Amino acid sequence: MGTDSVVIACNTATAVAAGYLRDKYSVPIIGMEPAVKPAVETASEGEGRVLVMATPVTIRENKLKNLIARVDKSHKVDLLPMPGLVRFAETHQFDGEEIDAYIEEQLAVFDKSKYSEVVLGCTHFNYFKPAIYKAFEGCSDKIDLIDGNIGTINQLAKILGIRIKEYIARGRTTENVRFYESGRLVENTKKYDSLLERLEQVRNI
Repeated sequence: MGTDSVVIACNTATAVAAGYLRDKYSVPIIGMEPAVKPAVETASEGEGRVLVMATPVTIRENKLKNLIARVDKSHKVDLLPMPGLVRFAETHQFDGEEIDAYIEEQLAVFDKSKYSEVVLGCTHFNYFKPAIYKAFEGCSDKIDLIDGNIGTINQLAKILGIRIKEYIARGRTTENVRFYESGRLVENTKKYDSLLERLEQVRNI
């Protein structure tokens, strides 16, 4: 079976390896990019600032720095590395007092009332949306959590010639979903069902 496109479903991996993969392979390579542009555009309509939460590597790489330099003309963007959330995600821990305390600790150096947009610059961070919303309760009139998923999906649909609205109208299906871990197909039913459940969970958050 051939491959029509490859999605690097990770902001960090995109920042580090997208250029190399595009040089090496002729198949379209779609990367993830923190949704800084739409966040800045929304924030520019008011007085709010933008906080980008991401991994230390994503924040350190030039890809994000160049993006911010290009779209943040009013200097509204602040950066916050959140490596602890990645560690929690790797152990499938997505809520609880320990996570709440970690988020509060990381945010302690910021005036949370100044922010209207929070960019989730790591695909893992979608699982922590309820905890992040909780951390901003009472500090801001309204906080928007923004990720780059929609842009990535639209780009993939464009390459594959898929009409998103028509696809959604037919209903979601998982019959052609396959999971791989370290290049190996997941065939264990219990493991497969667990991964599928996690996929459905992030869709509904």
